Amino acid sequence: VKPKIPESLAIITQLINSFKRDEDVDSAKRTALADIIENTSQEYNADEVNALSEGMELCKKCEAIENFEEVMSPDDMVTMKVGHIDGDSLVTAVAGVVVDSSTEECAAWVLINVDSRETMASLGKDDLLEVSTENINQHSKYYTSTRSVD
Repeated sequence: VKPKIPESLAIITQLINSFKRDEDVDSAKRTALADIIENTSQEYNADEVNALSEGMELCKKCEAIENFEEVMSPDDMVTMKVGHIDGDSLVTAVAGVVVDSSTEECAAWVLINVDSRETMASLGKDDLLEVSTENINQHSKYYTSTRSVD
């Protein structure tokens, strides 16, 4: 009887896998959010306007750096470089990749992926131990994560 138990339980795994719809659910959420980002007028509060301005200013500073050093990327599709902004002691890293999607689709992917079913299912398998998100409005959320440094 005991040797038959794993064989009998295998059907449960098969059922779980046949009903697993995580990618479909995450994809539907991304598509819906991309549509909101692209087609719904957004109102930004003062903090959001300030964050956007700071981000655009940082982008301009990064574009102005002439002495970036190319660094090896672990992904062949991603270029990486590092440098200092205006003599700042901190190093700024810039990564680049060509993506065959709209800006709205990319933004939706980031916002949905941070707490997607796939991400939650992977907790504890790599360095990601815990994820917490809180939606602020249709286009903003707070995100915190706990990672292992081993």
